[in-house]
Amino acid sequence: MKRINYTPFFAALTNILVLFVIYTICRLAFYIINIGFFPNTELSSLVTMCLGGLRFDLTALLYINALYLVLVFLPLKARNTKPYKTVTKTIYILFNSIGIAANCYDMIYFQFINRRTTFDFFTEFQNDNNLLTIALQGMVGYWYVTLLFIILFLILYFAYRPIPDVTKPEKPCIYYPVHFVGMCVVVLLTVLGIRGGTFSVTVRPININIATTYVNEPIEAAIVLNTPFTIMMSADGADYSNSHYFDDREELQSYCNPFHYPTPNGEPKYDNVVLIFVESLAREYVGYFYHDLDGGTYKGYTPFLDSLLAQSLTFKHSFATGKLSIDVLPSAISGIPALYAPFVTTQFTTNEIGSLAKCLKERGYQSAYFHGGTNGSLGLNAYTNMAGVDKYYGRTEYNNDADFDGTWAIWDEEFLQYFANELDTFKTPFLGIVFTATSHHPFALPERYKDVFPKGPDDMYETIGYADYSLKRFFETASKKDWYKNTLFVLTADHTTNLTRPEFLNGRGFYDIPILFFHPSDSTLIGNSDRIFGQTDITPSILGYLNYDKPYFAFGKDIFNKADTTNFVIDYYSPIFQIFQDSLLLQFDGEKKLGVYNYFNDLGLKNNIIGTYPAQEQEMENRLKAEIQTYVECMFKDSLCIKSK
Repeated sequence: MKRINYTPFFAALTNILVLFVIYTICRLAFYIINIGFFPNTELSSLVTMCLGGLRFDLTALLYINALYLVLVFLPLKARNTKPYKTVTKTIYILFNSIGIAANCYDMIYFQFINRRTTFDFFTEFQNDNNLLTIALQGMVGYWYVTLLFIILFLILYFAYRPIPDVTKPEKPCIYYPVHFVGMCVVVLLTVLGIRGGTFSVTVRPININIATTYVNEPIEAAIVLNTPFTIMMSADGADYSNSHYFDDREELQSYCNPFHYPTPNGEPKYDNVVLIFVESLAREYVGYFYHDLDGGTYKGYTPFLDSLLAQSLTFKHSFATGKLSIDVLPSAISGIPALYAPFVTTQFTTNEIGSLAKCLKERGYQSAYFHGGTNGSLGLNAYTNMAGVDKYYGRTEYNNDADFDGTWAIWDEEFLQYFANELDTFKTPFLGIVFTATSHHPFALPERYKDVFPKGPDDMYETIGYADYSLKRFFETASKKDWYKNTLFVLTADHTTNLTRPEFLNGRGFYDIPILFFHPSDSTLIGNSDRIFGQTDITPSILGYLNYDKPYFAFGKDIFNKADTTNFVIDYYSPIFQIFQDSLLLQFDGEKKLGVYNYFNDLGLKNNIIGTYPAQEQEMENRLKAEIQTYVECMFKDSLCIKSK
């Protein structure tokens, strides 16, 4: 036993086992900090998830420690020297500290995106120069996670077992062959571990989706996974290999055809179009939809928006397509859903795309995109340029950093006033798009508005109250402009975040957002529709309202086309797909159905009724498969628009 204790194998095994303990602590801390998101997770299920998570930990740890293991088992007698041991320890501590930090960071970031972080995080924020400031704010604001990281780092450092000295030198003819064979065995075991326990070419290596085999609800996959694993597994981009379901093209197109050939109902309209995307505006915050919630006492946090919704066409069930800010523009103005990964982070981002701006440009519209962040933030200036938007207005064009919030962007109130006044300089008809920012972490407010708006369970609610007030001020200003009475306003969120009510902490609530169509001169655009509506339906519906008569590309439906009776929305609830159709929600992992819920009556998605409606479930599954296959084919074939001949 004493000899085993002094082998490199024992030292490496001990160090890896310490990491398993640390990752398990991280997993339990992740669950405890975010326990409100897992109301149905029982102790027995948690144990199953923790045990299943060891597979993903093994893969992540072997990737992270590959260089360390090479240095430990490389058959060199230099392993006995102090410099060699110092380098080996430094690599072990440094690389694993980064992995632990990623796990700790995700304990908080999960609350915003409701899944583990993937590699697209780096592409989403690659153009932002304020990430260090945000990180430092997070370290202070969430001090308990910072403290946990420090404790785990100390465990990592002091539990480290160095490469032992070889006290009894071996002959070269024995030393090198024996240690070379040992190194080869370690390499084979490492490759086996990285692949998830198989060498078979017929069995796919371990991936993010496999986490769903250990859970009862998709959101629980975040407990099973670890952040280094999800980042590394998504570094090469989305895996589209398992997306072909139909060989019959006619059958495929009967379920999904994003190429629209409209038949207008009347003469063309030339109304201005204003699209307003409100940062993180979840339906949970809006009182209009919940008059009977909590016995009629729930007022919400958006009194102005409530009044506007009462004068608008809105929807009882409307959903975002993704969970990131970079998802909404491709979905809303190009009809490209956020399946697998945000479009702007994929290898297809240079494809030619169609858009609302390009369609309206053919009718003489000028277009502009307004976002009060640092120019280039989120990389959406590049996207709007590709989408044919004529002008971009950011923090540079605003040109007054006295109104900068210090982190993200110009305060909403000031920037929306700027938006209204700039639109007044445009020749009509125009398309104006604005993206607000204040209701974003770290949820700062101008000093004059501290303690003015209602507080809620989270700092987010107060900033939603401020965003609502900013919208009120915008509409007050806009209503005095000549162009106002001839303008179609479409208002929605980019995504949801920081939800607290239990009925929203699931695959339905995470995507549940308000969407409204308001026209001050059109009294027909009033009511709370039973149709299911999603962000990819925005462009087809705007074009339908304007009686646009030319072919265009967009996933989604035209809500104003009476001949189109389809009633569904799809989204990607990583790592699964979802389709909402009529009263049912079906969840699909790419190969099989995971669950079916009546989300009308079961807001918390507690009762999985899979198999209850076999015919409707099969239709929904076929429709979802067709959407996935068509999406992937259009990406690879560069056919995301109607191309001129």
